Amino acid sequence: MHIDFSKRIFGLDIMRAVAILLVVCSHSLWIVPGSKGLIPDLLSLSGVIGVEIFFVLSGFLIGRIIYKIIVSDTLGFKKIQYFWIRRWFRTLPNYYLVLLINIVLTLILGSQLPLDIWKYFIFLQNFSSEIPLFFTESWSLPIEEFAYIIGPLFMYLALLIRLRINKSKVFLIVTVLIIF
Repeated sequence: MHIDFSKRIFGLDIMRAVAILLVVCSHSLWIVPGSKGLIPDLLSLSGVIGVEIFFVLSGFLIGRIIYKIIVSDTLGFKKIQYFWIRRWFRTLPNYYLVLLINIVLTLILGSQLPLDIWKYFIFLQNFSSEIPLFFTESWSLPIEEFAYIIGPLFMYLALLIRLRINKSKVFLIVTVLIIF
């Protein structure tokens, strides 16, 4: 795979690196579980900030991809399907591998699996209740997966109505409606 560095945005790479460092720092709390004080609180907060930076980066980058699809002259449902397939091939194999590893480790260690383990397989683990301690890191992926489905689908449906609004405004209106 060849990376065209001329199209990369250096500032986004820096933000990604900072987010990774913040999350890794927060995970260092596992070394001394149950520790209290200012440092553990700051480390815990750094993880939250790191994940929020990832959300912003993901929203920006994925939003840019969706925007290019929506405003293209050759918009068709196949382009949206291709977007979904690319996203899912990047996220789902790793997610399901880690989910299965977590299930196996939980069983080996003799712990209880959540009663609603099935929700993890269809990204509903934090839909209607607080996520249990099992695989808590998975809380953000359902949000992203539903955004990947809902955003492009609503924008495509809005364009099918054939309003006299240009595609850029449809993108903006649907994005704002989804946020609200």
